[in-house]
Amino acid sequence: NRKNKKSSNKLTYQNRTRRNYVIRRLDFGSSHRNPPAHAPDERFKKYEGILIDDPHVHFYFENLGSRWALPLSELTELDIDLEQNDWYEIMEKFFQYCNIVDYIVNKRLFL
Repeated sequence: NRKNKKSSNKLTYQNRTRRNYVIRRLDFGSSHRNPPAHAPDERFKKYEGILIDDPHVHFYFENLGSRWALPLSELTELDIDLEQNDWYEIMEKFFQYCNIVDYIVNKRLFL
């Protein structure tokens, strides 16, 4: 997703189901403010009402949609190093994290 043509630093990877539900979404170049209360999980409590200006991952929760996000730095299981990984490698790691195993993407799209 590269909607904002003015900003080449804005990038979104999404894992969706049934076209409407974003299960996970990895955002770069945008900020997100979590709802002010009632974190859906203990991991999100310290981010209630917090504006996240860094790369972040949105999570889907039943009846809440994907309104909640964590900074990418909190998700060590993604193993993304912004200094070392290029956009294609980040995509591959996000796919692995989402258990997407069968895909064909032309690497030249990321040059």
